[in-house]
Amino acid sequence: MTRTTDLISITRDVIAAIHQFKGVLAEETEALAQRDRTLLLEIAERKIRYADYLDQLVRSRSRMFTQVGVNERDQKAVEDLFQNYGQRRLVDEDWRNAMTLLAECHAMNQQAGANIQAQVQFVNRGLEILHGKPQHATYGEHGTVVNEGYAKEIGTA
Repeated sequence: MTRTTDLISITRDVIAAIHQFKGVLAEETEALAQRDRTLLLEIAERKIRYADYLDQLVRSRSRMFTQVGVNERDQKAVEDLFQNYGQRRLVDEDWRNAMTLLAECHAMNQQAGANIQAQVQFVNRGLEILHGKPQHATYGEHGTVVNEGYAKEIGTA
């Protein structure tokens, strides 16, 4: 049978895993700045493992609440589960801390995605210029095609 101490323990495990995940995201930010592809691939694999691990922990926590007959989203029921006020406060504060950390991780991950997208666009644009073929035609005032591509590749001009 699940005890309240088990719920406190798994909540803290979630927080520890989130801190580790946040560290991986910080490494990713640095690797993106240095354009270290090998490290970025390794980090991507670690991100997947941490995300899976976090998902597993959160599911386990939810199962624990279910085992004791409490809907974890019902704040009053959660408070009633923990007769000891200190435990109740710890679980509530710990979970809020976990959600705050996850929001920070989400923002870091979104920024990393935006950085990756910007780098991809930069590389693609450079390739367009080098090959003399923009991806999109330029249209004039009356909707006619003004430029379907550059006349020559830079290397053959």
